[in-house]
Amino acid sequence: MVLPYAGVEIVFLWCAFQLIARHDADYERISVADSEFCWEKCESGRVQNLRGNAAWAQLIVVVTNGRISLELRYQGRSVSVGSVASNEQRQLLRRHLAQVLKIGSAP
Repeated sequence: MVLPYAGVEIVFLWCAFQLIARHDADYERISVADSEFCWEKCESGRVQNLRGNAAWAQLIVVVTNGRISLELRYQGRSVSVGSVASNEQRQLLRRHLAQVLKIGSAP
């Protein structure tokens, strides 16, 4: 009677390891050098990037129910920044990006 349940547990364990392996190489990188910024994100093997002049970049801060969301906007294109970070980490990232990009930011 126990053997079918053990098989179900093994299948769930295999699924969990497959999910972890799919997201094992995920990353998000933001760099600012001289007057150029570069944002790059890899999620499930799909790479997105945005780069350009830091003076023309906009940092959009949206606060909803105490949760901070950050968006980086450049040439009409907007990307979410720090989506897997905690709220405190996004707050620090907001301050740092506003300082490095030399732009004002909302509270």
